[in-house]
Amino acid sequence: MMAVSKPNESKEKHLFDGHNSLCTRYQKVIVSTEKRSTHKGNNKACKEVRQYRLDGGVFARGARSVCDYLVLNDKDKIAYLIELKGRHTEDAISQIQKAEQAVKPSLPGYEFLYRIVFSGSGTHSLTKTALVAWKEKHGKRNNVFVASYVRGIYEEEI
Repeated sequence: MMAVSKPNESKEKHLFDGHNSLCTRYQKVIVSTEKRSTHKGNNKACKEVRQYRLDGGVFARGARSVCDYLVLNDKDKIAYLIELKGRHTEDAISQIQKAEQAVKPSLPGYEFLYRIVFSGSGTHSLTKTALVAWKEKHGKRNNVFVASYVRGIYEEEI
C-alpha cells in the first residue's frame, strides 16, 4: 500500500527535523556569535526557547542566501532572525527576508523580529539611510522594534 500525503502537508512543515537546538530548552542566555558580532537573548523568565544555525546548519552553507541564526521563544511564539556581519553588510536585509520566506511555513502563528549585528567600522556597503528606512518601515510591536541593527553586541530580553 502506497503512502499518500495530505494535500496541505509540505516538506517544509518538518524543516527542523534532524536539527538539534543549539541551546537547552529553558536556557537563560542564548548567544549567537560570528565575526566579532554577537546577539545575546536573555531569557530571565525561563521560557521555552530554541536556537538554530540557519546558514551552514539547517541550510547548507551557500545553498540559500539566508541569515545566520534563528532564535525561537516558543512560549510567546516569537522568532528572531539574526544576521551577524563583519564589514560587508549590503546583503543583510535580503538574507533576513529569504530566511523568513524559508522558515515561516514551519512556524505558523509566530511573529518575526529581525536583527542585524555588524562589527565593521561602518555601514559603507549598506548605507545608514537604508538601515534606518528598513527599521522605520517595520516600526514597533509591543514597544519593541520589529527590525533593528547595532554594531558589536545586541542584547535583549526574549
